[in-house]
Amino acid sequence: MKLPLLVIALLVVACASTAVRPGTGHLTFRLTWTGPSDLDLYVQSPLGERVNFLHREVGSGGTLDVDCNVGEVVCPNPMENIFWPRNGAPTGSYRYWVVVADADGLQPSDTFHLKVLVRSELVAERGGPITELQQPTRYGRVQID
Repeated sequence: MKLPLLVIALLVVACASTAVRPGTGHLTFRLTWTGPSDLDLYVQSPLGERVNFLHREVGSGGTLDVDCNVGEVVCPNPMENIFWPRNGAPTGSYRYWVVVADADGLQPSDTFHLKVLVRSELVAERGGPITELQQPTRYGRVQID
């Protein structure tokens, strides 16, 4: 996929900056990984809304605010981050999963780490080699009451 030069320039600045601070709030899903692959984080809210690279914001407040290794831009510390603002996450069950969107340059030693936080408290965590993500995998659910 070819990206416009302005978009590429903005992505380079965001990826190269050490000041990038992913959003946090009532509910946060944070994916980090090593290597040049493009991983995509998906979260489905209890309302059926899906937050991902195609739908960066949804009506209930869910937002994808960090999306690394898109197109030709490779971040030194890749991350995807989806969050709902403080006291803004709808109650119910959230489903989340990770997909390898582009495996170019993938090495057997490349790993991923996925954290789910509710009000900054770690409630779920998963990690391992990226190669285990070669097929879309439903990682889990988290309940917000």
